[in-house]
Amino acid sequence: MNPAIWVGTTATLACCSLCLWFSHLSKNRMAGVFKILASLSFVTLAWVIGLWQSHTWLVAGLLLSLIGDVLLLQKGSGWGFRLGLVAFLLAHVAFMLQFFALEPDGLPLAISLVVVMVCAALVWKQYLQPRVNSQHTAILS
Repeated sequence: MNPAIWVGTTATLACCSLCLWFSHLSKNRMAGVFKILASLSFVTLAWVIGLWQSHTWLVAGLLLSLIGDVLLLQKGSGWGFRLGLVAFLLAHVAFMLQFFALEPDGLPLAISLVVVMVCAALVWKQYLQPRVNSQHTAILS
């Protein structure tokens, strides 16, 4: 295995783990730092293994997610928050474009869409909706 891939994978796992650990401890500043580092690790790893050549929309989605993570670190629900949501919306569009570029079969695609929509509805109802105030429409979109 290419050492850069091993280092990148290890760094990504470490940053994700530390982000979750600091979030659990309510150390939001440190969780934010490791969230950004994790996103940067995703992008770097995708670049190192050459995904930018064959899966351009995937790498674009990862970059937009990194931008969204940085913008969502802003305090409050002002312009940074809104731009972060826009970056994540565009990231999801890029991920969908990459998915469709792979030309999935009809039935597995339909089943996947139903599963994803049910999971998204459950996350929204159980976790997100009770925690957001005036930003329901922006977050839901």
